[in-house]
Amino acid sequence: QDIPENGAKLPKKLQQAVTDSYDRTAGKAARYRPPKPDKKPLGEPKIRKLNIDEKKKLKAISSNELVV
Repeated sequence: QDIPENGAKLPKKLQQAVTDSYDRTAGKAARYRPPKPDKKPLGEPKIRKLNIDEKKKLKAISSNELVV
C-alpha cells in the first residue's frame, strides 16, 4: 500500500492516483431491474361502520382503560 508522506496535500495525492484502464461500454450505474410482477396496486380502501364491540374497544383505548 502507498502510505503518504507527512505533509502530503490531498489534491496532489488525488492527481497522482491510478485509474483503471478498462474501456466500459456503458456507465457504472446500477443495473436496471424491472418492477416485480407480483406486486399489485392496493386499490380503493373498503370503509365500513364499527360494530358494537369495536366501538367499546375504541372508547376504552381513548380513555386508556383497555383490558385485553
